[in-house]
Amino acid sequence: PCRRSIPELNEWHHKYADKLVIIGLSDENKEKIMSMQSPVIEYANGYDTEGYLKQQLRVRGIPHVLLINPEGIVVWQGFPKLSGYELSPEVLEKIIGWE
Repeated sequence: PCRRSIPELNEWHHKYADKLVIIGLSDENKEKIMSMQSPVIEYANGYDTEGYLKQQLRVRGIPHVLLINPEGIVVWQGFPKLSGYELSPEVLEKIIGWE
């Protein structure tokens, strides 16, 4: 499921480069992620092989997205491809106050 989100995250990474920082976080090791041939990840990536953050946030499914504003407040959290609750470009722009 996470791989299906990568192309859209790549697009947002480029389109909103001056307004949004995208950081992927995986509980898989760096070697496994870096060896992935397709899709190519074009944004920053972190590795939490112990699943610490996943446990702290009680993540129950993937992909899981957090939008955190500059003040450090979570303004959106959920599963971006969940039917009826998708994190679309329109929703993203509304949440963070663009246009």
